[in-house]
Amino acid sequence: MQLKILSEKFYARYAHCNEILKKENRPYACLTIELGGLLFAVPFRHHIRHQYAFHTIGEAGLDYTKSVIITDALFLSDDKPSIESREFAVVKREEGKIRYGLAKYVNQYRRAMRHRNNPRSENILRYSTLKYFEEYL
Repeated sequence: MQLKILSEKFYARYAHCNEILKKENRPYACLTIELGGLLFAVPFRHHIRHQYAFHTIGEAGLDYTKSVIITDALFLSDDKPSIESREFAVVKREEGKIRYGLAKYVNQYRRAMRHRNNPRSENILRYSTLKYFEEYL
Protein backbone atom coordinates (compact mmCIF):
# COMPACT_ATOMS: atom_id res chain seq x y z
CA MET A 1 0.00 0.00 0.00
CA GLN A 2 1.33 3.39 -1.04
CA LEU A 3 0.14 6.99 -1.09
CA LYS A 4 -0.31 8.18 -4.66
CA ILE A 5 -1.98 10.83 -6.82
CA LEU A 6 -3.81 10.05 -10.05
CA SER A 7 -2.11 11.54 -13.11
CA GLU A 8 -3.39 13.95 -15.73
CA LYS A 9 -3.30 11.02 -18.17
CA PHE A 10 -5.76 9.15 -15.93
CA TYR A 11 -8.12 12.13 -15.77
CA ALA A 12 -7.91 12.64 -19.54
CA ARG A 13 -8.76 8.97 -20.16
CA TYR A 14 -11.72 9.00 -17.74
CA ALA A 15 -12.91 12.59 -18.26
CA HIS A 16 -16.42 11.40 -19.17
CA CYS A 17 -16.85 9.47 -15.91
CA ASN A 18 -18.91 11.68 -13.60
CA GLU A 19 -18.49 9.64 -10.41
CA ILE A 20 -14.68 9.82 -10.47
CA LEU A 21 -13.53 12.48 -8.03
CA LYS A 22 -11.86 15.51 -9.60
CA LYS A 23 -10.72 18.79 -8.08
CA GLU A 24 -9.55 21.76 -10.07
CA ASN A 25 -7.04 23.18 -7.60
CA ARG A 26 -5.58 20.11 -5.94
CA PRO A 27 -5.56 16.37 -6.51
CA TYR A 28 -7.01 13.73 -4.24
CA ALA A 29 -4.49 11.68 -2.30
CA CYS A 30 -5.14 7.97 -2.78
CA LEU A 31 -4.00 4.79 -1.14
CA THR A 32 -3.08 2.07 -3.62
CA ILE A 33 -4.02 -1.46 -2.64
CA GLU A 34 -3.47 -4.64 -4.65
CA LEU A 35 -6.29 -7.18 -4.48
CA GLY A 36 -6.62 -10.27 -6.62
CA GLY A 37 -4.07 -9.05 -9.15
CA LEU A 38 -5.75 -5.65 -9.53
CA LEU A 39 -4.34 -2.35 -8.29
CA PHE A 40 -6.97 -0.11 -6.70
CA ALA A 41 -6.54 3.58 -5.84
CA VAL A 42 -8.81 4.53 -2.94
CA PRO A 43 -9.19 8.29 -2.37
CA PHE A 44 -9.00 10.07 0.95
CA ARG A 45 -12.07 12.25 1.57
CA HIS A 46 -13.69 14.34 4.26
CA HIS A 47 -17.35 14.18 5.26
CA ILE A 48 -17.93 10.53 4.36
CA ARG A 49 -21.41 9.64 5.56
CA HIS A 50 -21.96 6.13 4.27
CA GLN A 51 -20.89 2.66 5.32
CA TYR A 52 -18.56 1.88 2.41
CA ALA A 53 -15.49 3.56 3.86
CA PHE A 54 -12.68 3.28 6.36
CA HIS A 55 -12.88 6.23 8.73
CA THR A 56 -9.58 7.55 10.01
CA ILE A 57 -10.51 10.71 11.95
CA GLY A 58 -14.15 11.67 12.41
CA GLU A 59 -15.92 11.63 9.03
CA ALA A 60 -12.60 11.64 7.12
CA GLY A 61 -11.04 8.54 5.65
CA LEU A 62 -10.86 6.28 2.64
CA ASP A 63 -13.96 6.15 0.43
CA TYR A 64 -14.27 2.70 -1.16
CA THR A 65 -17.16 3.85 -3.38
CA LYS A 66 -14.81 6.18 -5.29
CA SER A 67 -12.04 3.61 -5.79
CA VAL A 68 -10.63 3.20 -9.28
CA ILE A 69 -8.63 0.41 -10.87
CA ILE A 70 -5.22 1.38 -12.18
CA THR A 71 -4.78 -0.32 -15.54
CA ASP A 72 -1.69 1.62 -16.66
CA ALA A 73 1.33 2.65 -14.55
CA LEU A 74 1.16 6.07 -16.23
CA PHE A 75 -2.20 6.66 -14.49
CA LEU A 76 -0.25 7.31 -11.27
CA SER A 77 1.62 10.59 -10.90
CA ASP A 78 5.20 10.83 -9.68
CA ASP A 79 4.08 13.66 -7.37
CA LYS A 80 3.94 12.71 -3.72
CA PRO A 81 0.71 13.42 -1.83
CA SER A 82 0.62 14.48 1.76
CA ILE A 83 -1.98 13.67 4.35
CA GLU A 84 -2.31 14.65 7.99
CA SER A 85 0.20 12.76 10.16
CA ARG A 86 -2.52 11.47 12.54
CA GLU A 87 -4.45 10.11 9.58
CA PHE A 88 -1.31 8.48 8.15
CA ALA A 89 -0.62 6.79 11.49
CA VAL A 90 -4.12 5.30 11.55
CA VAL A 91 -3.72 4.03 7.97
CA LYS A 92 -0.38 2.38 8.74
CA ARG A 93 -1.74 0.78 11.93
CA GLU A 94 -4.94 -0.49 10.27
CA GLU A 95 -3.68 -1.78 6.90
CA GLY A 96 -5.34 -5.17 7.41
CA LYS A 97 -8.74 -3.64 8.18
CA ILE A 98 -8.47 -1.31 5.18
CA ARG A 99 -7.59 -4.17 2.82
CA TYR A 100 -10.42 -6.29 4.25
CA GLY A 101 -12.92 -3.43 3.91
CA LEU A 102 -11.99 -2.82 0.28
CA ALA A 103 -12.20 -6.53 -0.53
CA LYS A 104 -15.63 -6.71 1.10
CA TYR A 105 -16.82 -3.69 -0.88
CA VAL A 106 -15.49 -5.06 -4.19
CA ASN A 107 -17.22 -8.39 -3.53
CA GLN A 108 -20.46 -6.59 -2.73
CA TYR A 109 -20.15 -4.63 -5.97
CA ARG A 110 -19.59 -7.87 -7.91
CA ARG A 111 -22.74 -9.35 -6.33
CA ALA A 112 -24.68 -6.22 -7.30
CA MET A 113 -23.41 -6.63 -10.89
CA ARG A 114 -24.89 -10.15 -10.99
CA HIS A 115 -28.23 -8.94 -9.57
CA ARG A 116 -28.76 -5.64 -11.34
CA ASN A 117 -32.55 -5.88 -11.08
CA ASN A 118 -32.47 -6.11 -7.29
CA PRO A 119 -33.45 -2.72 -5.81
CA ARG A 120 -30.76 -3.11 -3.11
CA SER A 121 -28.12 -3.18 -5.87
CA GLU A 122 -29.24 0.13 -7.35
CA ASN A 123 -27.30 2.53 -5.09
CA ILE A 124 -24.07 0.61 -5.09
CA LEU A 125 -24.13 0.39 -8.89
CA ARG A 126 -25.22 3.99 -9.44
CA TYR A 127 -22.72 5.82 -7.24
CA SER A 128 -19.66 3.58 -7.43
CA THR A 129 -16.73 4.41 -9.69
CA LEU A 130 -16.20 0.68 -10.21
CA LYS A 131 -18.89 0.85 -12.89
CA TYR A 132 -16.22 2.28 -15.19
CA PHE A 133 -13.98 -0.73 -14.57
CA GLU A 134 -16.43 -3.65 -14.67
CA GLU A 135 -14.52 -5.38 -17.47
CA TYR A 136 -11.68 -5.96 -14.98
CA LEU A 137 -13.90 -7.28 -12.20
